[in-house]
Amino acid sequence: MLKGFVGLRVPYNVAFMVVTAVRFLPIIITEVSTVITVQRLRGFNPKKFGSGIVKTSLNILTPTLANCVRRTGTLAVSIQSRAFRANPDRTYIKKLKFSDVDKVVVAVFVFTATSIVTIKLLYNMYTSGIYYTSGLRPVYAIARGYL
Repeated sequence: MLKGFVGLRVPYNVAFMVVTAVRFLPIIITEVSTVITVQRLRGFNPKKFGSGIVKTSLNILTPTLANCVRRTGTLAVSIQSRAFRANPDRTYIKKLKFSDVDKVVVAVFVFTATSIVTIKLLYNMYTSGIYYTSGLRPVYAIARGYL
């Protein structure tokens, strides 16, 4: 993922931060789940909203943020000990290149995604009464049945 971002001309420092953040998302989600479990054992009902929701949210966020700060300090020491940004020019063993098959696959996915968004947009315009054309009935049927 890091080499892909760098290949898209994203600065290395930014790409490294994004990849690191993505790698820590599952850990943070697990931590939040653990804290919510502990809160439930103390009698918290997460489905009940009211005046205590702010206090409960702070009780969930405080240990999660404390662990994130602690983990960030450890990560910073680890990165500095490995001489991050010591050499401004990065080198890689393999250079990533788009083959013709990769270009076709990306084009197909982009076309599919834009088609789905367009069909959904047309269907939503039809159901809300903004735009309707009888020639688009098959498109509306596809959107209703499959999307």
